[in-house]
Amino acid sequence: MTAARSSAKTVRLWRRLVPVRLADAWIERVRWAAPHPPILTEFPSRPTARLEIYGVDAAGARRLVREFGGEIRTLAAAAWIGPQARDFVLPVPGALVLASESAAIPERHRRLPVLRIPAGMAFGTGEHATTALCLRQLAG
Repeated sequence: MTAARSSAKTVRLWRRLVPVRLADAWIERVRWAAPHPPILTEFPSRPTARLEIYGVDAAGARRLVREFGGEIRTLAAAAWIGPQARDFVLPVPGALVLASESAAIPERHRRLPVLRIPAGMAFGTGEHATTALCLRQLAG
């Protein structure tokens, strides 16, 4: 299964509810059939969690529904990319610079290694606290 999009402007999402107590088993069941790792969202005080796989192609989506139930949704890619599409340069002090694909690196940061990651569904802009902590960990 490839990670194809239904078009450049949409992203397919497979999802279903699973019992929280069986969440690990469900992740293992669908992992082999997914182009990307599944995402599990648990809700406080609820016995079910939402299992999702983004970026599935049409054939893969049908296969997931046939084999595991659930539903397919088609989302506007703009919902993922919109505000993140601007150019950004985020230095991780003394270690590296995170930048969008087309951003110009300021002279003061050119001595540092540059990590260019396209903003969007998988990474965003690097401004979220969790992303910042991951970057600091990478930087050592």
